[in-house]
Amino acid sequence: MLSRGCTFALTWICLTLTAPAQPQPPAQPPPPLPLPLRVNVPSTGMAQRYDLKEGWNSLSFPFHKVVAFQGMDALVDPASGKTLSPVDSQPGKAYWTYARKDGQAWAWGQLQDTDCTITLNQGWNMVGSPDTQPLLLSQVTASDETEFNRIWEEISPDWIDSKMLQGDQIKSLGAGSEWDPGVAYWIFAKRPVRLRVNRPGDVPVVQTLTQNDKQEQVLIGTNFGPADEGRLLVGGQEIPAASIQEWTSKRIRFLLPSNVSGDSVILVSSGGATPRIPMHTAGAAGGPAGGGAWIAAPGTKVPFTLKVVGEDNAPLQRAQAWVDGKYAGVTDRYGLIYISQLSPGQHKVNLRCRDFSPLNIPWTVAGASSHPTAKMYGPRSVINVRVMDPQDGYRLYRADVYAVNDYTQRYNKYYSYDQATPYVDIFWTNLIGNINYRFDLYWRNAQGLEKYQTVYRTPGRYGVKETWWNWWTYY
Repeated sequence: MLSRGCTFALTWICLTLTAPAQPQPPAQPPPPLPLPLRVNVPSTGMAQRYDLKEGWNSLSFPFHKVVAFQGMDALVDPASGKTLSPVDSQPGKAYWTYARKDGQAWAWGQLQDTDCTITLNQGWNMVGSPDTQPLLLSQVTASDETEFNRIWEEISPDWIDSKMLQGDQIKSLGAGSEWDPGVAYWIFAKRPVRLRVNRPGDVPVVQTLTQNDKQEQVLIGTNFGPADEGRLLVGGQEIPAASIQEWTSKRIRFLLPSNVSGDSVILVSSGGATPRIPMHTAGAAGGPAGGGAWIAAPGTKVPFTLKVVGEDNAPLQRAQAWVDGKYAGVTDRYGLIYISQLSPGQHKVNLRCRDFSPLNIPWTVAGASSHPTAKMYGPRSVINVRVMDPQDGYRLYRADVYAVNDYTQRYNKYYSYDQATPYVDIFWTNLIGNINYRFDLYWRNAQGLEKYQTVYRTPGRYGVKETWWNWWTYY
């Protein structure tokens, strides 16, 4: 899957932040890397693209480890000033690199398969996402020498300034912020802080939040972890252990203490956190507490679970939802979001997701429950691939590409090698972006023997452009 990314040339202007002494790029370009470290090895692994401008650029690598790079030279660590190769970079950190002219660069790497800790020193820190998908900061937790697994609402702005720099732009830094893969961000820490980024599969996921006849709040989901490593927060206040009736890896029951109020829950477990989960509580007089036009009165509540998919019908995660103008949260990795208890009747659902067209749909709630599915549409994209001949006599003669979950999106091309070059350029245009495609490459030698290669890619808004060799994958 190709991750989207770009870097920004930093043209520093006068900015107003609460943090002092804005960071600057080094005065001089670094020396070129030694020749043995400048060997670029094209790979069919996970790739990140960068659009470099002449001069200094900042970037990060959304990988556990960079294994190959192309179009860039040495990096400079902004903390130490030391020069290093991209293959020696660390996940979660960002770096300077110097481009002698405008151009495009690539990096290939191994996926982050464990949790990642980003260490922040007091003062300015240049950081980046270690994930190939946009990193939602509400699911990142922070610790210092005395407190552990704090969420953004608890540490901002006491620990970290509420603004950050992306290139020459000032942006808000909070629970709703995202860090895009490949981009560098400057953040100002007011004390030494450790940020913990979990793998997406380890982040707690809440599928439903209901209230039973005992006035207990019941969370159902996955990855809740052990009770002694987790916390529940309502309205910024932590639910005491005495109020928690049950805590398993998939189910939590708790009573809302009289001195705690709020309309949403945040679950912190094993170092990861959920976004805010809307909560329904019954008031003393039997009416809805906390307000909100879309929360139904007792007796007329209808569970509402929304599923969001892409054009290939695959679940779409991190889509933001609003119901009747009220923010309802983001979808999980299954494309699901538990909105709340809705009253029967007509409602308006608005969906937004990066690189997808906004979706506004009416929805009529009726019956005992409601489980709508919404489809979001991505941009049309372009794929440009150069297929190189190996030295074993096999040459590409056919290439098929089709959407993994939608076989009506299928294309094929044949090649006769009338050209003299040892490669072919393959172009596909007007493909649906942001869905997973499978590429089947067919190779044949002079004796008529064949080999097959399978590659998976997800073109984003800017498509795919890379070189493929015949690293064989049989199926």
